Amino acid sequence: MDVTLAPPPRALSLLRMTLLLLIAVVAMGNGLYFSPYFDRLLILMPRLASAFFIKGQEAIFYLTGFTLWMMTLMLAGIPAAIWDRLRGLPKGGNVSLVIWLVVAAVITYDSWLVLYELFFDT
Repeated sequence: MDVTLAPPPRALSLLRMTLLLLIAVVAMGNGLYFSPYFDRLLILMPRLASAFFIKGQEAIFYLTGFTLWMMTLMLAGIPAAIWDRLRGLPKGGNVSLVIWLVVAAVITYDSWLVLYELFFDT
């Protein structure tokens, strides 16, 4: 019987933690109320949330933002996961995190542009 020990967990580097934080902050742009996608999902959310017994305008409002934020993170992570699988890596590296960040920035570009227009009336 072959018994192998699992490798020790990899320590998070400062660069890796910074990239993860940047990914979360960039993706948050789609979850905020000024996002072009917010109103489209807000119309559907009361019917979708009723399956989980979530009622109330405030709960629906915040759930809409949270759902958009998580959908952005999931969609932006797909190219990074494909990159890791093509390279044959079992765990992602810093390159995949940069890919994830760039794709999240591309997805949320419209939201950040609307925010810029809100603050700097041009």
